[in-house]
Amino acid sequence: MPHRLWIYLREMFPLEKHLPLLLVSFLGLYGCLQAQAGAATLAFGPAAVVGFLSYFGMSLTMRVYDEFKDRELDRVLFPHRPFPRGAVRAGDLVALCVGTVALGLVLNLREGWLLWPYLAMHAYALLTFKWFFLERLHRNSLLLALVTHQPLGLFVNAYVIAVAWHALNGGPPQALDSQWVLPLFAFFFPVGAWETSRKIRAPEQETAYITYSSLLGPRRAALFPLVFMALTAGLLMRLVVILGFASWTFWAIGLAALGHVAVCVRFILRPDAANNRIRAATEAVAGSIFALFLLQLFTQRAVILFGWSL
Repeated sequence: MPHRLWIYLREMFPLEKHLPLLLVSFLGLYGCLQAQAGAATLAFGPAAVVGFLSYFGMSLTMRVYDEFKDRELDRVLFPHRPFPRGAVRAGDLVALCVGTVALGLVLNLREGWLLWPYLAMHAYALLTFKWFFLERLHRNSLLLALVTHQPLGLFVNAYVIAVAWHALNGGPPQALDSQWVLPLFAFFFPVGAWETSRKIRAPEQETAYITYSSLLGPRRAALFPLVFMALTAGLLMRLVVILGFASWTFWAIGLAALGHVAVCVRFILRPDAANNRIRAATEAVAGSIFALFLLQLFTQRAVILFGWSL
């Protein structure tokens, strides 16, 4: 089993690609919440480790869920993938998923009240796995699936916010804070940008696989990642101002967002395979602006890592 799972992870969830992006986005949201709460020192201790392992595990779990949700489709359209070609077995993926969720359950149980946002996150994920018990309706409408599945990102971000609060205060908040809205959505919209960008193709690239471009046309479909990433940049730029970051960070995030707009507009003007770089641009820009944001957090705030000042 370990060898089969390694093949699966190497091909479908490469750590060298996913780990940096997940780490930067988690630390950015985690640190942002603490900075907004007025903390002069960002605390990264056991709670942060539990939070990141749960955050990473949620991403991996959703990847495994998709293997089973799209099992029949992948046999026809993507027979080269590990699961359809038999390189990994159903039992292997079930064990990976159950083990990942169980580990997170134990870790969050040790942190007390964090168990509840953890369970809420996974409860919504399970609903997406079951297509909200309306599978036929969702399979016949990619846009409906987008609307019902994307809010999972809000549950995930709410969990990270809970972890950051717990690390600062050692208990649950007495009330919801309106300050959380900006980071909640700033770190949510990139998921929508990525999800839509990976299902956009030039006309000559289309297959039987249903994409946003096949439903809406390539030009209109490209507006989705463009708008999602523009919203991300706008919210991050607002947070830069609120948190008093260096002005160059504001302009750097804006320039990166303009680069993403340029890639999308180029495809809109000429939707062919050569210009279809939207997914790559989305991943690169999201990673870079989150890294810039995190750099400023660590530059402007003292950091304590397991009791050690950095």
